[in-house]
Amino acid sequence: MGCSLDTSKVSLNRLKKELTYMMANPMEMETAEPRGDENNEMYTWVATIKGPKDSPYEGGMFYVNLNFPASYPVLPPKIEFITPIYHPNIAKEGEVSVNNILPSGWGSTVTIPVLLTAISSLLANPNPDDPILADMGRLYREDRQLYDETAREMTLKHAV
Repeated sequence: MGCSLDTSKVSLNRLKKELTYMMANPMEMETAEPRGDENNEMYTWVATIKGPKDSPYEGGMFYVNLNFPASYPVLPPKIEFITPIYHPNIAKEGEVSVNNILPSGWGSTVTIPVLLTAISSLLANPNPDDPILADMGRLYREDRQLYDETAREMTLKHAV
């Protein structure tokens, strides 16, 4: 039990350090902050991702939950889009795997700003060859215009 408390303390300190860094160095397209000020609320963050320029998501604002485990940064956060989005690598319920976001996989050196940038990059560059939603991946490959139109419609409907 002492080990898990130490891990939790390390996790909490890391999250606080990253929050301090992000407040001093705001990002242009992404933001993230804890839901509250209490230590137990430091493990649930809300991020905003602006739809990347020249993508069907441009002009949209997407809200994403980041749920950090007590063993962060050893284990990655659970990532879930709150805003509905049409994307082959994001489940209909909003879940997205860190492995879909980070090509080299999770590591304890990955920071929240790096993760947010990678999420934004995934929006700009879907991976239709490793989709969570096979039909969307197929549509992206076979009829990019229809895919983009559908993604743009969903963005205008839910993310503006």
